[in-house]
Amino acid sequence: MGAYTVPMDIQGRIGGSSLGYDIQATYTPPLVRGRIGGTQIGKNILLNIEKQLVRGRIGGTTDGFDVNVTLGHHTEGRLGGNFVGQDIVFDVQGRELTGRFGGSSLGYDLHFRIENTHLAGRIGGNFDGKDLEIQGHAPAEVLALLGIIAFKVLQDDQQNSSAGSHSASY
Repeated sequence: MGAYTVPMDIQGRIGGSSLGYDIQATYTPPLVRGRIGGTQIGKNILLNIEKQLVRGRIGGTTDGFDVNVTLGHHTEGRLGGNFVGQDIVFDVQGRELTGRFGGSSLGYDLHFRIENTHLAGRIGGNFDGKDLEIQGHAPAEVLALLGIIAFKVLQDDQQNSSAGSHSASY
């Protein structure tokens, strides 16, 4: 019989109080399950973490994206596929987590502060970025990855809703 693992709750928010998304997840190794956004808008989380490898899916088969990331003090991987995906690279040094999401020219800087079970900071710059606050009994790399995924979900949904409202005005 395997040892029973207590589920660890993870909660956070990407973006502000009015234009942001909640992050609600449970980490019961090796699985992370939960939701980014609300019941109507957002995406489901299903990730498998084994031996520092994160594999999984955010959202459904048609409206979601794959997650393939290797965790560690130096974390790297990809959200989405080979052609339409975005790279993730970040490093943990002491209480700081810094890196990049996306490419060198069309990407976003990552800068977070780690305090025990709490991670807070910003993805992107002053105008195109979002604040992130997330906490839970999970490694800082897992919290950061969930925050970056939430940023992508929020960004994708904002682009889709503005494209939809724009085309509807014609």
